Parts: sequence; C-alpha cells; structure tokens
Amino acid sequence: MASAQRSLMQQTGILDKQDVLETEPASTRPDTTIALVAMPRVLFPSTFMPLNIFEPRYSRMVKECLALQVGVGIIYSEQTFPADTGTKELSHLINHVGTYGAISDWYAQQDQTLSLSIDGLERFQIIELTQEEDGLLKAKVRWLPEPLDMPVPEEYKPLADLLQQIAHHPLAKDCHFNFNLHSANTVSLALAHHLPFSDKDKQLLLECKNAEERLSILSLWIAG
Repeated sequence: MASAQRSLMQQTGILDKQDVLETEPASTRPDTTIALVAMPRVLFPSTFMPLNIFEPRYSRMVKECLALQVGVGIIYSEQTFPADTGTKELSHLINHVGTYGAISDWYAQQDQTLSLSIDGLERFQIIELTQEEDGLLKAKVRWLPEPLDMPVPEEYKPLADLLQQIAHHPLAKDCHFNFNLHSANTVSLALAHHLPFSDKDKQLLLECKNAEERLSILSLWIAG
C-alpha cells in the first residue's frame, strides 16, 4: 500500500513535506506558536474530533487555551512523546502538516478525564518544536494558505452524491449533517474525514495542495 501511495503521490503531484514548505506561497499571517497534541489521528479543517485527555500536561493545555481563547494544533504521529523526549526524537515532526482547532466543548468525566470537542479550522506546518518541562509540546507554525473554493468538477460529482448518501444514512440521522454538496472543499474534506481510510492515508489527504487534488485521490482510492 505504501509504494502504491508513493506512486500515486508522484502521479498527482503531491510533494514531500519539505517541498511543500519551499514551494507553496507564503501566508501573509505571521508565524505563530501553538500548543500541540501529537497522536495517531488526523483532524481536517471544517470537521470535528472528540478527544479524551487525562495527562496533566494536556489538562494544563486546556486551561491555558480556554483562558487565552486560543486553539490547539493536532498533528498526526504514530509515536507518542513522553516528558523526557529528546530533541532528536522530536525533530522528525519538523515540516509536518497538521490542523489547528478550537475547543468548542468540554466536560469532566467521572474518572477525572476531560472530554473535548475540537473543531478543525485551518492547516499549519511545523517549523520549530520545543517541549516544556511537563512534556507539553509547543510548535512554531506557518499557516498554509488555502486556495479559494470552487464548484465540484463534473467528473467528481459522484463523490458529492456519495457524501449525500452518507448524510442521509440511517446511522447519521442524529448528526444533522448539512453539507454544501456544490463545494469542492466541503466534499473533499468531509469525505476524507468520514470514509474509513487509515489515518496514515488521511494524512496524505490532509497534505493535498487543493480540493481538486484531494478529490482526485479519493476517486482513485474509492474505485480501488
């Protein structure tokens, strides 16, 4: 699967992470330092992620984010990072692409863990990474500019139909989905979020340069 993905990335023009950093036009927004959660899951813009936390470093993160009214970065990593992680181990996250999200809801569980809802807002790329004394990761990030939205191209209208089927599925009746089926951004991000791809595959979709590229890959993967 990995070799097929690499071939697909070359065919469709997906670049390596360093290439993305060097070739995408710079955002006009200044670089920003954000709190970071590294986990084997992917958050997309315009989607949400439920998240349970129990470690003291993340409890502090939530308190600070709520007090300062700022969000948190979610970055895909198969590796976890305890408080004593060395600089070398952290360095492989440099240039990785993640999603900045807002904590839209939270409540304490009986076991003293916190349940959060994270709303995905926009993508970023890590340019510097540090770890604080309690293990909380902080990243200096550059914001990735998002292309203007476009209508779903005719060749990808079946993907919009698929998203409509998902929205009307009996198991989704309590979700109250209201997708804009004419928006290429909405269709590509919602399908990337809802379809049962591995999170490693979802990360490739997150790194796509635009919605049309993401729709192209989704179409190929669904066709099998």
